[in-house]
Amino acid sequence: MSYIKKIESIANAVDGIGDHIGKFWVVTTPSKISELNDILFLASVGDMMVQTRGGLKEDNVVGLYPQKDAAKAKAHALDLIKRIQGK
Repeated sequence: MSYIKKIESIANAVDGIGDHIGKFWVVTTPSKISELNDILFLASVGDMMVQTRGGLKEDNVVGLYPQKDAAKAKAHALDLIKRIQGK
């Protein structure tokens, strides 16, 4: 199941009113011109739904992380690989 489908599934399964999940850190695949802020951001389920409407593809989502440190480490590693490979 894709990340987006998982997020939508979680959002649909929540009973009651309110945000029971909160915020999480998102890491996406870096592009040739992306900066760290482009590939690492804090989001909610609603934010991710907006991101998908704005063009974010599930294949570009590398991971969803509850802690910033883990997400930041992954984003830094991807950014370093991109710079080394010149992509």
